[in-house]
Amino acid sequence: MKNYKILSSTSEYKIKVWGENLGSLFNNSLLGMFNFINPVIKNNQEIRRDFAITAFDCELLLVNFLSEALYLSSVNKEYYFKANFNNISNTQASGFFVGYEIIKFNHGEIKAVTHHDLQIKNINNRLETQILFDI
Repeated sequence: MKNYKILSSTSEYKIKVWGENLGSLFNNSLLGMFNFINPVIKNNQEIRRDFAITAFDCELLLVNFLSEALYLSSVNKEYYFKANFNNISNTQASGFFVGYEIIKFNHGEIKAVTHHDLQIKNINNRLETQILFDI
């Protein structure tokens, strides 16, 4: 079951994401982001990339998390479909991304993850947010 929905138009890429907790919200956001750029996978050998991020609030932490995945993807020519967390709170997260080496991305490019109108809300015992990407 998908835990994100595309709300895009031709000039932007926007997704609505939900999860039972911060970890699942962050992972579903990661999937939604990489869905847009549609990778061509080089091989089925899983790779792992460590991350450790901090922020002053949960919303900025999500932006920093996705930005770190985007940066590592670009530098290492990789696609990430999951993050395993060693710890996650409203101001810090650490763990590793799980993904694959890629040949290329089939779709456009995400230039940045924006903080525009991003709010993480607890609605009906699940976390929800909307994320706007600069493409």
